[in-house]
Amino acid sequence: MRQENRSDLVHPEPCDATLHNGLEIARSQLARRRRGLGSLTEEQEKAIEDLMVRTVNRVTKLVGQILESWPAVP
Repeated sequence: MRQENRSDLVHPEPCDATLHNGLEIARSQLARRRRGLGSLTEEQEKAIEDLMVRTVNRVTKLVGQILESWPAVP
């Protein structure tokens, strides 16, 4: 079994690319489910967007913390 050095994967702060990818995934999922949501007011659209951003930020932060807690494999 091949062992990898995880130190190059650990970032103290989530990188912009990871955050951007997460937001793009969230937006595409919202677009796919928009028909089921029906018509939304501008306020509801903004609330959903805010929820998506906060959720992606939180998940990205948690993943970063998990990767940081893994011991480096020599």
